[in-house]
Amino acid sequence: MKLIQTIFTGIFISLFFLPCSAQFPSGYGWKVPRKSPQASLSQVIGVTNVDIHYSRPNAKGRSIWGEKGVIPLNKVWRAGANEATTISFDTPIQIDTTVVQAGTYALFLLAHSSDECTFILNSRPNQWGAFTYDKSLDVLRFKTALLEVPHQEALLYYFQDFKPGQATLNIQWGERGIAVPVKVDLSSTVRQSAASAFDWQAGFFAAQYYMDELKDYEEALKWINAALALDENLSSLLQKSSILEKMERWEEAIEVAKLVIEKTKDKSDSRSQYFYKKIISSQKKWEQKLSDKK
Repeated sequence: MKLIQTIFTGIFISLFFLPCSAQFPSGYGWKVPRKSPQASLSQVIGVTNVDIHYSRPNAKGRSIWGEKGVIPLNKVWRAGANEATTISFDTPIQIDTTVVQAGTYALFLLAHSSDECTFILNSRPNQWGAFTYDKSLDVLRFKTALLEVPHQEALLYYFQDFKPGQATLNIQWGERGIAVPVKVDLSSTVRQSAASAFDWQAGFFAAQYYMDELKDYEEALKWINAALALDENLSSLLQKSSILEKMERWEEAIEVAKLVIEKTKDKSDSRSQYFYKKIISSQKKWEQKLSDKK
């Protein structure tokens, strides 16, 4: 009986003196809140998935940046609380002039003053804070300005300023924040995505993207030809004729138009009639373009 009482007393004392920010391993089946709650951010840039995991400390009236700030000057900071912040992406990305390969990285900040900061990606993601930080494992260092922002009580990560193949990662806390431009190689990532699970639809949509967004008509033509090799359907034929029109290859566009007309002229369903009327109109336009060229 005394042994049992001793065991329970030991458990009670251990639990009582745990810090209120502690979190029990998942195997115990229960948790207690952290002072700086965990957060995550997921964003797709082009076809690249970006995921950030961090903890959100509160300012609580404290100065955050500068000589008397919570974030120490000229010392690497975990860019959050508890475990080091991590960022993952499933294709290579580019920040400034540096290309970083797909993977998961620890994210650190190094404040030089209240106006300047270095954004760091480190190849050892599983760290507690920055206690085992090793500069030799850095894969990226990007020096940037600390910008004045409206007061942000809890540390916040978010993306904005979206353009094809790029977005800006913002990190804000207190009255300061940084903006980090993140880019992806759209041509390469779209090609790899379509090739990874290729069927005629993948070729069709890849061709559409290269034509409409990237204005790369040669690449678009390659993709639509690959799609047509698998399935010579009306949608893909019309797409090919549109690409050839963009390239001003009128004779080839007219040949595709003739094929569409042959496939649809004797059909009465609404879809076939739609393609028939559309391609007839386009064919007349292309014949005129060809005539003017001669």
